[in-house]
Amino acid sequence: GHFAPELGGHFELESGAHFKLELGGQYHWNLQTPEENKKISRQKLYDLVWSKPMTELAKEYNISDNGLRKICKKLDIPLPQLGHWQKLQYGKKVKTIPLPKDFKGEETITLNERKEEKDNENNVISEYHKLLKQITADTSLSFDVPDRLSNPDKLISEAKENFTTVAKEKYGIYRGITTTSNGILSISVAPKNCSRALRIMDKMIKLLKQRGHNVIVKENTTYAVVKGEQIKIRLKEKIKRVITKDEKYSWNNTDYVPTGILSFKIDEYPEKEFNDTINLTLEEQLPKILTKLELVSEQLKKRREDIENRQREYRIIKEAEEAIKKRKSTEIENFKKLLDESERCKKAVDMRNYIKQIENNAIKDNNLSEKLTNWINWANNKADWYDPITRKEDELLNENNINDILNPKQPNSYYR
Repeated sequence: GHFAPELGGHFELESGAHFKLELGGQYHWNLQTPEENKKISRQKLYDLVWSKPMTELAKEYNISDNGLRKICKKLDIPLPQLGHWQKLQYGKKVKTIPLPKDFKGEETITLNERKEEKDNENNVISEYHKLLKQITADTSLSFDVPDRLSNPDKLISEAKENFTTVAKEKYGIYRGITTTSNGILSISVAPKNCSRALRIMDKMIKLLKQRGHNVIVKENTTYAVVKGEQIKIRLKEKIKRVITKDEKYSWNNTDYVPTGILSFKIDEYPEKEFNDTINLTLEEQLPKILTKLELVSEQLKKRREDIENRQREYRIIKEAEEAIKKRKSTEIENFKKLLDESERCKKAVDMRNYIKQIENNAIKDNNLSEKLTNWINWANNKADWYDPITRKEDELLNENNINDILNPKQPNSYYR
């Protein structure tokens, strides 16, 4: 059908694909094509969310894991607590929250079951989701973070040793936070979270190396080296501001305290931060972090190549300008030389005519003495020397003397 781009809206094509058109003509494709609707009971959805992680379950339906959580909240379906699936994996006891029976709302929900994705003209998948799918499907990669460090990377061992020597901050907004020293892996967390932070970073380093990448430390900055591009990374604990009323005085005090929420930050424009959430730990987001790092490396490479191309184009333009400038300068010098030599040629002719006239007058008056004859010979030699065509050598004078004659130095008027 027809629509006006300036009005925006949501549209569905005959293929079933959806796209959203925003004001100004910007549009965004839905990553999946809707499939046949499927009704799921409240009890069935409860069984599903307790059978597998929310991120895996969301892949089976046309909805994000966050959207699925909102549906569960609306249907009063309890969700597994933080770290539930990791504990289950290592055989630890977990608490299962029963489904409340006194729910008064709808008992069924309709979802679009997601079929196998196909990269064709009707299904546009973002580069991020393509790469994320490829990484999560790689059976050689293990994203599970162990409860204890096992054969840690050298950088992790150095950071662990460093944590035993540095003290936690006592003042300022980082009070209660322990930060590694310069030259050590960039980690800033409360002492009780050091072990967890080290295990997460150790797993991240090993995943990067499995993908052919590396992690290095330069002075006080940590870099993930992905496809030759250096990406600034760090792991930190979130802090929050707490305002307390001073009992003795009337003003309020502001404190900053660690929250226990860990964050993996990519410090490259545009910055990206992965945080612990209520239902998703940082450990469970490692595939997304790895995917983002590889995409950022491509963006940095493209940005660097664009800068290099612009610099190369600038150099070509400047070189062309310099070549034209040099050519112009040469042309001016050559023309000045032509003008000077033509003037010298005229003056040489005038000199010869003058000399000849002197000689003729002397002969006419029968006054051609030896002294005058010598002068006539000297004058003709000087005219031949000055003439740019004959350029006769002179025993005393050279080209520099001609320049002095044509362009005499002016006395400095300051001392007059």
